[in-house]
Amino acid sequence: MKKLIYIGISITILCGCEAMRPKSIPPDLSGQCISNLASNPELMVIRTKVALGGLDTQTVEMLANNQKPNASEKVALLKWDSLRQPCIKMSQEWLAKYGQPNISVINDRVSSEFKVLLSDLYAGKITYGEFAKARETLVSKANADALVAYQQNTAYANQQRQIAEQNRQQQQALSNQNRAITNQLIQNTMQQPNLDYLKVNPIPAPTQTNCVPNGMGGVRCTTY
Repeated sequence: MKKLIYIGISITILCGCEAMRPKSIPPDLSGQCISNLASNPELMVIRTKVALGGLDTQTVEMLANNQKPNASEKVALLKWDSLRQPCIKMSQEWLAKYGQPNISVINDRVSSEFKVLLSDLYAGKITYGEFAKARETLVSKANADALVAYQQNTAYANQQRQIAEQNRQQQQALSNQNRAITNQLIQNTMQQPNLDYLKVNPIPAPTQTNCVPNGMGGVRCTTY
């Protein structure tokens, strides 16, 4: 299965295409959850400093920003982190139910590494621009890792399908062989005489009758 997954750092990991998601599997709504943060009024003070709704909204100004967060912006950063947690949980739950383990590992790893970056920004160890650049690097690696994982998953699924088809063909061949043997046995049985009937109703032995003149104008016959 292919799916665009929004993970905890507000990005998309490439493990496929939403259009190819089977209808029986519900969509992962964590992406929409992350996107909605861009319009949250509690985060307006940092809206132009960080890409709240996803990395695709990150601007050149954000990458070039050499400032560090002030007191009010730090409060907003903490709020951003808090508001992201339900989205992260939503993504983790969806992956646990419908995703692959190796994709879940990438999702958890990126969420953890992003939190470290956000902590460094909050503590004033890095600037907004450094945060944005590190975020892009993190996203790029996550995308590459997810693509490899998707390819591995696809190859494994194809291999399992081939094995299943080979087993099906072998079972079908064995079934056909058994059916042919059974049909031949039935045919042979139908062509053989009914021995039980012959035991109860034996075929009479052949008889022969000889007649000779009896010397008195008649004949004398003997059957044996």
